[in-house]
Amino acid sequence: MGNTAASEHLRKRALKLFIETGDHAGTARVLSNLAITALQKKNRRAARRYIDTALSEAGRTTVLNDDDHAVMHSVEGQLSLEDGDARTALADFQESIDRCIKLHGEMHVMVGGI
Repeated sequence: MGNTAASEHLRKRALKLFIETGDHAGTARVLSNLAITALQKKNRRAARRYIDTALSEAGRTTVLNDDDHAVMHSVEGQLSLEDGDARTALADFQESIDRCIKLHGEMHVMVGGI
């Protein structure tokens, strides 16, 4: 695995620039990535804060594609799973898979294709 601290630092710098320029799509993408990093570091509180803000930003733009939304649903699913809410986790994971299939087809690596 790469240098997580350096990656996180650069993402936070990018986040600041996206916020300053009013780029809601860029902000949502960076926040989603920061949520993944927080999950990897077992920091659920930060992951929840990042993904909630990412979803809010996503609602302010029409530029995001199914890959972007799939990532956000996957993070939400993981957080729900860790919260013990299997039903919500399953719904989020299914939405993530459905969006991957819609964009890439059933042979995409994210849905078990080779």
